[in-house]
Amino acid sequence: MIRRALRTSLVILFLAVPVSGGAENGKLVIEGGRKGDVSFPHGMHQKTLENCSICHAKFPKQSGAIKAQVENGKLKRMEIMKDCINCHKELAAKGKAAGPERSCNECHSAE
Repeated sequence: MIRRALRTSLVILFLAVPVSGGAENGKLVIEGGRKGDVSFPHGMHQKTLENCSICHAKFPKQSGAIKAQVENGKLKRMEIMKDCINCHKELAAKGKAAGPERSCNECHSAE
């Protein structure tokens, strides 16, 4: 009886978890240094940019990749942030919906 209940629970849990994973659909939290972490809406960026290599050409698709590359000297401090800000400014200049580009606290406020 206990085994059957456990099996049923595992099947329900498996079916409830999206196959595509959390990064594609949800938000990621990126370590943001002294200003605080950044809540990054990954799915929204995928839909807007439609080209993963825009960002992932600089860092691999794995947790902690940005921090590791900064520590290894492969990325400069704030390099990714500057890329984000520039992209947001370019989109805004084209009249397209864009994310924050001026206030630190608009991004550095991970919840």
